[in-house]
Amino acid sequence: MLFLTEFVFNIEFTHWITIVLALLLGVLSPKFNSVETQSGTKIQVKWFLFSKPKFI
Repeated sequence: MLFLTEFVFNIEFTHWITIVLALLLGVLSPKFNSVETQSGTKIQVKWFLFSKPKFI
């Protein structure tokens, strides 16, 4: 992401860009939870693009 902002878009790297990129990464990253089921412990992955949580 920093490469895109500095070289491709010719935007100078400042503190507000760091904050915006951190917020984007926080929203786009999946969330992992450990869920206890009858068959054992499974890892649940929630992501805003998935309609339902996925189990690993």
